[in-house]
Amino acid sequence: MRKEFEELLNLLEKPPQRALPFAQLRALSELRPEEQRRFREVLPTLPVALRRKLSRYLVDTGEADFTVDFNAAFRILLDDPDGEVRQAAVEGLWEDVSTSLVPILIRLLETDPSTEVRAAAAISLGRFALLGDLEEIDADVAKTIHDILLATFHSEDDVEVRRRALEAVSYIGDDDVVAAIEQAYQHPDERMTVSAVFSMGRSYDPRWAATVQKELKNPRPEIRYEAVRAAGELELEDAVPTLLDMMDTDDVEIKEATIDALGKIGGKRALEALLDLAQSADEATSWAALEALDTARFSDDPLSPGLVPWLFDQGFADDWDDDIDEGPWDDELE
Repeated sequence: MRKEFEELLNLLEKPPQRALPFAQLRALSELRPEEQRRFREVLPTLPVALRRKLSRYLVDTGEADFTVDFNAAFRILLDDPDGEVRQAAVEGLWEDVSTSLVPILIRLLETDPSTEVRAAAAISLGRFALLGDLEEIDADVAKTIHDILLATFHSEDDVEVRRRALEAVSYIGDDDVVAAIEQAYQHPDERMTVSAVFSMGRSYDPRWAATVQKELKNPRPEIRYEAVRAAGELELEDAVPTLLDMMDTDDVEIKEATIDALGKIGGKRALEALLDLAQSADEATSWAALEALDTARFSDDPLSPGLVPWLFDQGFADDWDDDIDEGPWDDELE
């Protein structure tokens, strides 16, 4: 075993175990077989509050630092008796695309006593549904995932679990999934309607264009937000005028989603609006617009050299503010 791992275990096993040795937790990256066995032995001796902090720290660190790999540790934490720890472990495995994880996630989805864990397992199966749709995993495995997720949606499980199963399976655009989205859209629980609109965008199916445009004007912000995102995913150019009207909102999340959608949709009118927004005095708006412009640039030409040359190529040089050396986007433009 590595020295740093042994030192970490000594700290964890040392009473009174009131605090985590955060500086040493990187030793849980890329656990070797013998280290995995020892980690399994030590975990049950730790108080539940400490195990929760440990699992959440590993999730946050794994998302922020691409040099660490806690997948082996997360797989061990999936067997923890505490639901919060198991939920964090499922979330932490978001980059694990090994199909050996699929039966574990299905078991959690079907049998775990925690609603939160079952919902997290459904969400996690979504990336495998996408891989199946792209024919990057075995067809039988893909069909099993498809069938399990649809069965969960049609089950008597908690609405939170059912809606997450729908979102996960919506990558697959067959008739059964289309029917499930339509059913969810008509559901009396607003959470289902929100997930239905989300799924319309994730499906990349133009059949939902009219519905998504209608929901852009929904008075309920949760549905309106998902409609904005779906409009971007579906690249609905006809939605641009409505999206531009929505920029007057005080809802920061909807505003940022609208800017992102304009970048995904592209087109002259959307790009002109993004150029104006990039010069906004509001730093968050300016940065969001620049990122959206970069998205539009990449969609137009993935091999393009940079944002400013692309703007000139698009014919916006005359419209761009001459004073581009001021503002929070200065470094990006330079």
